[in-house]
Parts: sequence; C-alpha cells; structure tokens
Amino acid sequence: GDKALALIFGTFAATTAAQQLTFNVGAINVPEGCHVNYEALLTTTDHTYWGVTRNIVAGEALSRGEVVYQKAADSEWWLAKGDAYVTVSGVLCLVVADIADTATGIGLIVGGFRDDTVDYTAADEMWVSKATGGLIVDTQPGAAAFLRLVGHAENADTIFFNGLNTTIVEI
Repeated sequence: GDKALALIFGTFAATTAAQQLTFNVGAINVPEGCHVNYEALLTTTDHTYWGVTRNIVAGEALSRGEVVYQKAADSEWWLAKGDAYVTVSGVLCLVVADIADTATGIGLIVGGFRDDTVDYTAADEMWVSKATGGLIVDTQPGAAAFLRLVGHAENADTIFFNGLNTTIVEI
C-alpha cells in the first residue's frame, strides 16, 4: 500500500494503509501485525552490531565481544563465567566496544554481533564458557558447569546473541 514517512520534532512515523510504526521520545510503539526487521546479516564490516542495547557500567575492564552479568552487590557489569550460577543468571549483555573499569559503555541484550577473528559454523550454539570469564564458546561446556545458551552462529563471523533470561542447567 501507500507509505508515508514523517519526522517532526523528534517523532518518526512510518504509515501504511492500516498500520503505523511510531517512534516517540522515550518509546517505540510497534502495533499488532507489524514487526521490526533487520534485512541483512552483518556481512561487510568487522566489529559491528545491531539489536537491543543498554548502557552498562563496567565493574572491571571489559573487552569487545565479552559476555557480562550484572552483580547485585554493586550493580556493575562483570565477566560471566559458567562455573557459578550467579555469574550466568539474569540478563546478560555482550560488550560491543571496550569499556574501562567503572566507565559506561554499550551492552547488547539481543541482536547480532560480527567479529572477523572467530570462525564459527552456521547454526552452532553459543554458550557461556565455564573456563574463561567473558568468553562465548561454540562447544557446550562439560560437567561441573552451569550451562547458559546465549545464541547461535549466523555464519562464520556473526552470532545472534540473546542475553535475556534463558534457562540455566547445572551439570
């Protein structure tokens, strides 16, 4: 159908005949029957991302590509590790750019992340490592671990990350 695009005083609205997507200050409204679609994988530029993000305050120096959890004691974000329940529970984030200790940076909650230094196989499952804090691995950790599945490989260099409250299994 016909489409209209308006950008007026901080509001973005894309309208079709019966549906409207509106961005207002502080809110995104996606009506029933509509969706947000990312049309392409991250195929051209290293260290790029798309998705839902939030500001995070680092409890220690954090590097791009590390998975982190929010520590209750100080509300800061620390390296997740599958050897303790507390470090893989709750919402996790993927660090999209290096963050200095106590500095604020961006954490990816759900979305895609490209890193040309990895070599995954499409559909590989991504797990929080039990051996190395902050590391995402494409092999399920062995016994004496808290398993937290955090996504899958889209291709050799790109993962789909999901840090929302997914099931944790102790083995």
